[in-house]
Amino acid sequence: DEKFSIDPKTGMVSSKKMVTAGSSDILTIKAEDSGSPPLWSTVKLHVDWIPKPVPSQVSLLFTQKYYNFSISETTAVAQPV
Repeated sequence: DEKFSIDPKTGMVSSKKMVTAGSSDILTIKAEDSGSPPLWSTVKLHVDWIPKPVPSQVSLLFTQKYYNFSISETTAVAQPV
């Protein structure tokens, strides 16, 4: 439904439409290489939309411009990351 986009280089998933707090989405994502024959895999991404937090009097301070992390395939299902 064109609600999401995926950057083909980074794999970053972005929402392109307004969402409602308390709702959720399940995306099935397929990645495929350009080999012959091509190798591919699929994964389900569950997104729970939470309410926007109330603004804090104290500003958030991040020490790095970007944060990257990996999630092990053995990580328990339904855990926040």
